[in-house]
Amino acid sequence: MKLALCLATTILLAGVTAVTAQAASPKPTTMHPGDNTVELTFDGLKRRYIVHVPPAYDGKTPAPVVIMFHGGGGKARGAMSETGWSAKADKEYFLAVYPEGVPRDPSRHASFVANPQSWNDGSSRAILAAAQKNIDDVGFIQAMLDDLSARLRVDSRRIYATGFSNGASMTFRVGRELATRLAAIAPVAGSDWLEQPAPARPVPTAVRSASATNRSVPNRRCASSSGSGCRCSAARRKPT
Repeated sequence: MKLALCLATTILLAGVTAVTAQAASPKPTTMHPGDNTVELTFDGLKRRYIVHVPPAYDGKTPAPVVIMFHGGGGKARGAMSETGWSAKADKEYFLAVYPEGVPRDPSRHASFVANPQSWNDGSSRAILAAAQKNIDDVGFIQAMLDDLSARLRVDSRRIYATGFSNGASMTFRVGRELATRLAAIAPVAGSDWLEQPAPARPVPTAVRSASATNRSVPNRRCASSSGSGCRCSAARRKPT
């Protein structure tokens, strides 16, 4: 997955590396450099996210944010270990945030097979409990960003989202519904299942999807991007 996320890294970090220090008093926080687990209650459910704080964070310089959505059946910590975003956050100075989906049975421990976590990506697929239960994951991400901004000095102009598979589809969804809060998105190996609502503003998007055929990115994805006000070109290659 690390190779597949290279494209995501390119677009998301395009605006991250040029962070300008702003004069401000340090923002008090109980978070420490490294991994911090945060629990909050949203819409009657206990939700969780992990934020990796880079060692250079001092509470004065606003930090960009990269949100990484795990795939269906995955977990936040799995996304941390598989993607390498935390190490990149330490080098480039940003907050790497890993939200947790909702398991099929919230009262039990999440498990890839027995009790998989998922995101409500808008697809209504039977395999995704979050979609079947119409979990308000977009609302959760808004609440998570509000909570994060209350705890740390966040650069609200540089909030990015990426994800894999079901997490990529969730990335498309927040790109549509949270367009005013996101600077860019970079979904990897997932589909945009929604045609509405149209984003409030064009959101720069990089899509990474590959298979053994020359139909790696469906044409309707291009139509979706064009409808969102973004230019789109789907590269096609013959199988080798």
